[in-house]
Amino acid sequence: AKVFVQLFHAGRELLGRPDGVLQPAFAPSHSPSERFHVIPRELSLGMIHEIIDGFGQTARRMADAGADGVEMLASHGYLLSQFMNPNVNRRTDDYGGSLENRMRYPLEVFAAMRDEWPGERPMSVRISATDWVGTDGVTGSEAVEIARAFAAAGADIIDVSAGQTST
Repeated sequence: AKVFVQLFHAGRELLGRPDGVLQPAFAPSHSPSERFHVIPRELSLGMIHEIIDGFGQTARRMADAGADGVEMLASHGYLLSQFMNPNVNRRTDDYGGSLENRMRYPLEVFAAMRDEWPGERPMSVRISATDWVGTDGVTGSEAVEIARAFAAAGADIIDVSAGQTST
């Protein structure tokens, strides 16, 4: 059997810990989560870089633990898909606006993981092909551009799903 691990950050989907203590939710911007009724804090540039480092370090730990593959989860409304979604990401800096800017953070996370992950082992990215919210969210044509960007960055596998990104 082969073991693939999925790495992700919940972003604004984070509700609390098993002991019932609420944790602060973070997202690209103060866009509320309708599903969880939270208004997240906007990630500062310092926090953005801390999380990038964390993904890289975690990829290294998973490689050291013997995982056969790693998948970066950039779908289903978690933090990396929140950055790619124009309904959630309302930043006005280099991480918001155009698709190229909205892709910047997920690609930086991917690069940090790729730098720490052994080149002979596969690395995958899971994306959402559509947000199912019309032209206001990520569309199918944007998903093709997103997949191409991750492939160009060194993804061995693009795992495609859909939905659960805009609520």
